[in-house]
Amino acid sequence: MDEDRVIKMLLDHEGRLERIEHNMVTKKDHDEVMQALDVLIKRSETKDQEVTLHSYRMRELTDTVEEHSHEIKKIKEKVGMR
Repeated sequence: MDEDRVIKMLLDHEGRLERIEHNMVTKKDHDEVMQALDVLIKRSETKDQEVTLHSYRMRELTDTVEEHSHEIKKIKEKVGMR
């Protein structure tokens, strides 16, 4: 009877071990995920830099447009246009 119980336990453990091995992440899997994350992080950093640059450039252009609008208004006043 004990022998049957031991065999059943062994088979149960073997089945559990097979499920664990099937579902576990290998070092290769982990490395592939990390490489993909590195690529995504790099892209994100690049996009952040682009957004920062575009924001700066937009502020510059907005300032220039405001200066031009002010100058146009002054010119219009000088030539009698309102």
